[in-house]
Amino acid sequence: MPGRRKLTRIWRVTSQLISRSLLFLSIATPCYAENIVEIVELSLVNETGLLQAQELRDASKAARRQTLGEFFPEIRLYGEMGNYEQKVSRLNNLPLTDPLTSATEGQLYRLEASVPLFDTTLFAKYSIADLKVTRSNLEGLMAKQEAILHSALAYIRVIQHTERLNLSRIHKNSASEQLDHTNQRLKLGLSSKADVLEATARHDTAVAEELLAETELSISRENLKRIVGQEFGTLSPLKDNAPLLPPNPASADSWIELANKSSPKLAIAEMEHRILKAETSMHRRAHLPKIHLKAYAEKVEDERVFGRHSEDSGALVEFSLPLYEGGKTSARTTETVHKAIAAKHQRESMQRQVENEIRDNFMRTLAALSHIKALRQAKESTTKAHNSIKAGFRVGSRSAVDVLNSLKEMLKAQKAYANARYEYIENLLKLKAASGKLAIDDIVSINRWLGGDS
Repeated sequence: MPGRRKLTRIWRVTSQLISRSLLFLSIATPCYAENIVEIVELSLVNETGLLQAQELRDASKAARRQTLGEFFPEIRLYGEMGNYEQKVSRLNNLPLTDPLTSATEGQLYRLEASVPLFDTTLFAKYSIADLKVTRSNLEGLMAKQEAILHSALAYIRVIQHTERLNLSRIHKNSASEQLDHTNQRLKLGLSSKADVLEATARHDTAVAEELLAETELSISRENLKRIVGQEFGTLSPLKDNAPLLPPNPASADSWIELANKSSPKLAIAEMEHRILKAETSMHRRAHLPKIHLKAYAEKVEDERVFGRHSEDSGALVEFSLPLYEGGKTSARTTETVHKAIAAKHQRESMQRQVENEIRDNFMRTLAALSHIKALRQAKESTTKAHNSIKAGFRVGSRSAVDVLNSLKEMLKAQKAYANARYEYIENLLKLKAASGKLAIDDIVSINRWLGGDS
């Protein structure tokens, strides 16, 4: 029996240790909401457009190495080995009774080397390849900024629709409570049937609004899941005291100056124009002569030719000048000239588009700040008015319709206030993206407004 008691005591101590360990782990392991920085970083890992841009960048670098290789010598080795059989059936135009046959062996080895001495098209090809590498880097930067913008906006829309759903549920619960009060007052003879019908209609409308908000939230969550590439937990909401500040710099012209220096869209359009100009120069240089230095070494062993055994080597300078190619070179030059002019117009169009985006988002950001200030006051005023009317309804000085109308106005002001705050963040992100300055640091700053850890 003492052994059994000892085992029981050990089991109790072990159970206590396990339970305390589990309690410690449950306290030590934080249950946190996924913030916008984590979501954006996940999207950068799974964004197919960004992965495609990276592969195209590597491909353009490989193409540049190809053009660089044309400046170096080309060395080729040829070899030939064979058994040859020769049969002679006539000699001096007289047929032979017994044809003569012979079997011989032959070998040929030849080493050739060629290096360009004068070929101006090679420099143009390398310049074009280098410009294409720069363009692919800019395309990668643009793809990264677009991925940051899309994932951040998708995050903002999820928490915006979450808040909209919460307000819709508050509206529905308040409408349901008001409907119950109206029914009770109808039984006491303090309300009319019309009041009950009005309260019922408002309640049904609130239920429909809640269903619509749930659908919008589901769609926005699925969209964010598609961008991130995996499931995500509860997202950090926007703080009530988030310091929403005016954009810096404080003028649209300053943002346009930033775009002229940093916008990958404008830089890509400029690079496309430069590439086509370089291709035009390359086609024009095709009329110039080309000079190559060539050298060779050859060894022949052939028994067919009087037992030939020879070794030969030499060097030569090859000169070529295109005189007439059917007008192909001139046509190529004309084609790239027109394409370069079209690229110039496209660059000017992109410049106007970027300026328009910057001015539009800048004005929208300032307007959202003004709306936030006005709507904050409207939210407070409608809330006080609703509470006052509810108090009057309880003592019989206000009707149920008055309460429902004040409730509608209060929730309308709350939704408008919430939408204005999220619109401010969206417009600010679009403004930074249009100027080419959007980076992960901007997402970290916004994350502080959302209450997440940066």
